[in-house]
Amino acid sequence: MCFLSRTPISPSNSNLERRWLSRLLTISNDFYNHPSNINYAARDSYREDQGVWSLASIDNITTDGVKTKADVNVIGFRDNRGFLKTPKVPFTPGTPVFAAETQFIKSTIGIRDSGAYIGLLDGYDLKVRLPIENLVKKHVSVLAKTGTGKSYLTGVIMEELAENRVPAVLIDPHGEYFTLQSPNSKPSEMRFMPRFGIEPKSYRSAIQLFGFRMGREIKLNSRLSAEEITHMIPVKIPASQKALVYSAVRNLEGSEYTLSDVIDEVTKSKSQTKWSLISSLESLLKTGLFSTKPTTPEELVQEGKISIIDLKEARPEIQQMVVLKLTEELFSARKRGRIPAWVLG
Repeated sequence: MCFLSRTPISPSNSNLERRWLSRLLTISNDFYNHPSNINYAARDSYREDQGVWSLASIDNITTDGVKTKADVNVIGFRDNRGFLKTPKVPFTPGTPVFAAETQFIKSTIGIRDSGAYIGLLDGYDLKVRLPIENLVKKHVSVLAKTGTGKSYLTGVIMEELAENRVPAVLIDPHGEYFTLQSPNSKPSEMRFMPRFGIEPKSYRSAIQLFGFRMGREIKLNSRLSAEEITHMIPVKIPASQKALVYSAVRNLEGSEYTLSDVIDEVTKSKSQTKWSLISSLESLLKTGLFSTKPTTPEELVQEGKISIIDLKEARPEIQQMVVLKLTEELFSARKRGRIPAWVLG
């Protein structure tokens, strides 16, 4: 990262109270007199008697043999209240550039000294940590192209949650995350560990594995609502069949009914549309997923535990059923205070 200024003032000697993070479209060859070309900061005039520093990151560098230019990405700027905002006016080409200091980068981006350690800022020995409370209370997305490390980063986040004893439930459709039980022994990855200040570690004591062929068998509550049943049927059913499902469930309300009871109730109907519906309901029953002794939210969400739902051996429609039913029950249990705050991955 770098500092940019219309006048050659060192950022470390600045007494500015406000800081900007801005988009610099091109920069002059003067910048490359400094050894760092990863991240940058700039100073521009906010008023004639007041200036601000800006932080930016170089995305692309080009040269025509005479001048070297760079495309710089905007991060934003911190105002007096500490809020990140984007500047309304970009810097002009040729603005002098200075290497950004670590402490300025931390305060501007908001990197903390505690939290989930996910790696180093590119080009710096600066540990990037995500606030644990944000991981629990907010939404987090890991987005990247295929093969760039999304699953690896997700695994790192799960390890950090285990380190901080934060419960998590991880839906694993490809059977990748059971490896968290064993320390990383790949030479190609171990050689980078000293750079990041880490060592191979097993999280076996923190892992709970659920699935179809590995770990504890996953079971869903056989007492399904009419809406759940219609969503789980793998084919789209007409309104007349939906009406039969809702009627059957309504007749069974007040009892501890099962999917088999719903099928029996539909069978009593005089409607001729019941036969194809019964076939669809029986296909749900044959999955073997449903039980009067299902996997409970309390089993899945436990302090210091990462519950991995391994769905690798399940067909896509089965995976969909499991995710639909489990997530509904987990969120319902959380609302009722039956389980502590947790992370779904």
